[in-house]
Amino acid sequence: MNKTDQNNEELVEVVRDLTRVLLALNGKFASKSEMIRELNSLSIPPSRIALLLGMKAKDVTSALSKAKKLSKDGE
Repeated sequence: MNKTDQNNEELVEVVRDLTRVLLALNGKFASKSEMIRELNSLSIPPSRIALLLGMKAKDVTSALSKAKKLSKDGE
């Protein structure tokens, strides 16, 4: 890996960490599931949400599926 790639990778990690801190400090989310739904409503793809929250993509997809099912059941 060259120096530019390494710097870019470090920058991406810093942005991820900052995003996690902002989400945590916001305090308006009662759970990770709620954060996932909010990020998804901002058109952030599940794979990116997983990276931001330090989760597996399948867990994010599962949470979104459950939320969708619950909203359909509640209609």
